[in-house]
Amino acid sequence: MYCDETLEKSLNTGIYKSFERDELLHAQETYDVDIWLDDKTLIIQNSKLAKVKSRKKLRRLSTESYVNSNNPLATKWIWYWQHQSGFWRMYDKDDTGKDLQESLEKAFWNKQKDFKFRISNHDYILTLDSSSSMSQKNINYGAKKRVRRRPGKFFSKDDISQLKRSQRAFPAHNQQEGNTRGTDKPSHWSHMQSTTPYQRVQLSPTTDEFKEIEELFKNSFKWSVEILAIERVQNPYEWEKYQRKKKNMAAAHTGSAEERFVNEMRLFHGTNPDVVEAICKQNFDWRVNGKNGTAYGQGRVRQGRQQKV
Repeated sequence: MYCDETLEKSLNTGIYKSFERDELLHAQETYDVDIWLDDKTLIIQNSKLAKVKSRKKLRRLSTESYVNSNNPLATKWIWYWQHQSGFWRMYDKDDTGKDLQESLEKAFWNKQKDFKFRISNHDYILTLDSSSSMSQKNINYGAKKRVRRRPGKFFSKDDISQLKRSQRAFPAHNQQEGNTRGTDKPSHWSHMQSTTPYQRVQLSPTTDEFKEIEELFKNSFKWSVEILAIERVQNPYEWEKYQRKKKNMAAAHTGSAEERFVNEMRLFHGTNPDVVEAICKQNFDWRVNGKNGTAYGQGRVRQGRQQKV
């Protein structure tokens, strides 16, 4: 629940509370419980009277932050800012190419009162606070945006058990992987924990990366389309597989692994929202072809111009 950056609060209705008097169990009363996530406040009120009975401060316990530890169970905190449309967007990189996620997290743990950065030739100052008052301000125009810090992933007991089993079974491999992982990843990717299988990073419309994908996508249609958001999928495992396959293809056709001999294209695939997470995690499942875009028969169909690939 707390990992969901869109949630303001959690409302729990019909919570029963029993009380004991004169060694007898009396009738239960029903309460509504509001949990405000940013304020870390719990409010209890009587369901029938709609009257606040109690207000308590909450404390969320977590493992140490990833910027302070190499522990695979360290918490990967994600920083968001609220767009005027109401959507929460992840911070990416500043004008110098520095990863703002890591910079903001370090500033937060160093107890800085504010943090200044520059994006798309605009200067911003972010007011850092452990409470709910964090905000971003455009220094030139004074426009303010809400800021939110949430955990990137919840580790369940099963996740922890599986990680421990993996470390016991392959201790040397895990150590080597931890030292070398990420060296071949694209330099423009945002920071990721070595234990994170994949990560979706929402791009800012002002970045060159966003504009490039936007142009490619719109050019694939004969009619006007509106783009609501573009996310970069960072999956190190699938990226390494793709790079190896590309080199093998080049070597098979030219006798050399030079990448310039590979005819590489960017294509768009349309699908249902409920399978997006699975695709991001483990790539396409070629066995389920034909569910979408079958105007030219089952197969790999490019969306927009409907070309078989």
